[in-house]
Amino acid sequence: MAKKNNRIIGVIPSRYSSTRLPGKPLKDISGMPMIVHVLKRAQLSHVLDEVLVATDDQRICDVVEQYGGTAMQTSKEHDNGIVRAHEVSEKIPCDIVVIINGDEALLNPNQIDAGVAALKKSDAPVSLLFNDYHKKNSPSDFKVVVNTKKEIMYITRSDIPSDARTSVKKVYKAYHVMTFTKR
Repeated sequence: MAKKNNRIIGVIPSRYSSTRLPGKPLKDISGMPMIVHVLKRAQLSHVLDEVLVATDDQRICDVVEQYGGTAMQTSKEHDNGIVRAHEVSEKIPCDIVVIINGDEALLNPNQIDAGVAALKKSDAPVSLLFNDYHKKNSPSDFKVVVNTKKEIMYITRSDIPSDARTSVKKVYKAYHVMTFTKR
């Protein structure tokens, strides 16, 4: 798939109604709401033409705009951040969409740049950075199982079954940055 290399946007899906920690995007971290930390770190990327927050909550929009960022109101009906980011990407002209989890306050902007670089040199429509993983019982981490070509077979928050019962030999942890070509 040829990539146009034109416009790249970063979308930070964020919802107020977190099950584990309601109001999480607006929780104060060193004097600034968490969502603003994520936004400012994403803006340090060298490849993004625009970064915006996608949310179904006016409070989040207001805070993002108060700090000089851009927020777009989305449907309350979305099941996950990918669908929320897709809604935004349909409204903004772009060729590549980078989805950045809204709770990654310590986001390394180089991960965004690396994800976009990997996507551009691949024929795949999606790239996801991952590294070795050894923790158990951590539902906040996305675990990744890949085939021999390092293509993702599945992603889960659940623990991966023991390799004693499956052919899974190695488990990886996904970074909370996903890069897609817009079709």
